[in-house]
Amino acid sequence: MLRVKEALDRIIKRTRVLGTQKLPLEEALGHVLAENIPSPFPLPMYDQAAMDGYAVGSHGYEFTLLEGEIKAGDHPVESPIMPGEAIRIYTGAPVPPGTYAVIPQEYTQEIGGRLRSSKVIKDGENIRRKGEEVKEGQRVLKVGDFITPPVVGLLAALGREKVRVYKKPKMAVITTGSELVGPTPSPPPGKVIDSNMYQITAALRAWGLEVVYSKRVEDDREALKEAVSEALEVAHIVITSGGVSVGRYDLITSVAEDLGIREVFWKVAQKPGKPLFFGIKGRKLIFGLPGNPVSASVCLYIYVKTAVRKMMGVKRSILEDFVYALLSKTLNKKGKRLEFVRGHLFYTEDRKYLPIVRPIQKRASHMLTSLKDANALIILPEDRGYFEHCQDVKVIPLRWFDLFE
Repeated sequence: MLRVKEALDRIIKRTRVLGTQKLPLEEALGHVLAENIPSPFPLPMYDQAAMDGYAVGSHGYEFTLLEGEIKAGDHPVESPIMPGEAIRIYTGAPVPPGTYAVIPQEYTQEIGGRLRSSKVIKDGENIRRKGEEVKEGQRVLKVGDFITPPVVGLLAALGREKVRVYKKPKMAVITTGSELVGPTPSPPPGKVIDSNMYQITAALRAWGLEVVYSKRVEDDREALKEAVSEALEVAHIVITSGGVSVGRYDLITSVAEDLGIREVFWKVAQKPGKPLFFGIKGRKLIFGLPGNPVSASVCLYIYVKTAVRKMMGVKRSILEDFVYALLSKTLNKKGKRLEFVRGHLFYTEDRKYLPIVRPIQKRASHMLTSLKDANALIILPEDRGYFEHCQDVKVIPLRWFDLFE
C-alpha cells in the first residue's frame, strides 16, 4: 500500500499543466501567471511629493514663498526651485528640479509672502524617488505567481490590460450509492442524504473552479459507466465519491477498467481515506474518493487540490503547506498508517509561542460536525504511535477559500 507522500508524488508526476490563455485584467484574479512581467517604466515614474506641504530648495527655517501650487496630475515643472525658495505642493505631484525636500504643511506657517518651518528637514525627506520601488525593465512578477487582488493592482500599475495565465481545470462530480437522496427534511427509511455532492461541489467553487458536470448515480455498473464517460468528455478532472472499497457494489475500479482508465494507485496508507483511487485517461484525471463524508473531504483537500494546483502551473503538494503547532493533549495512534486528525488551531493571547492545536473529540469518518469544528489537520506520521501533550507537530491549515496559500 502506498504511503501518502508516494501517492502525492505520483499525482504530481502524472498531472499535466493545462494550456495558457490571455485574459483581460478584470478576469485574471485567482489564476496563475504564465509569463514573466517586467516593468515598462520605473515606479514611481518621476520624483514626487510623499505628502501635502511645501517643496523647498534648500535646508533652512525660512523661505521665500513662490506663487502658485503643484497638484497631482500636473505636468512636471521644468524650471528649478532655487535655494531659499518654497512652493506649495500636494501628495503625488511631481517635485520641481532642485527640490531639497518637502516640508509637511503641519510644520509650516505663511507670513507675508514668507514660509516659516518649525521642523528641521533632511535632504530628500518626503520625496518618492523615481524608480525607488521598481526600475525600468526589472522583473516584477514571474511565471507561477498566484494572482491575488494586490497582484491585479500591480499589473494595472504596470500598464497591463491583458495577462497570460494558466487555464483552470474544469471539474466533474459524481456521487454513487443507491441509498443516496437529495436534501429533504424527511428522508425515506433506509436512505441517506447525499452531503458529498454538496460539500465537494462547494469546495471546488470556493477554490474558484467551474463544475461543469454533476450527477448522483445508483449502484448500477452501466449507469456509473455512462456517467463517468459523460464526465470525461467535458471535464479535466472527474471526482467520484463512494464505491471504491472491495464490496459487491463498489464499482469504481471495474468501471474505470471498462472505460480504459489506467489505474495509478488504489488505496493509501492513511486514516481517514484509505480506499482512494487515482487513475488517468490521456490527460484527464479520475479521483475515486471514499463515500464517508470526512474521508471524502480529507482526500479532496490533500489530493485533488494538489492535482488542481499542478494543472494550474504550481508543482507543490498540500503537505508542503504545513505549520508547526503544540498539541493540547496526548494522542495515541494504532497501526502503521499516517493519520490526519481534525483539529482546531489557535494562538494564545500573547502570541509569543507556537500556535496550539486541539484535536476534535468526536472524529469518526462519517461525522461532518467534526469538519465543521476543524480548521486544521494534524499530521501523525506512520512510524510513530505516541504523541505527547505540548509536543510540536506538523499541521495543515484548512483553507477552504484558498488554492495556493
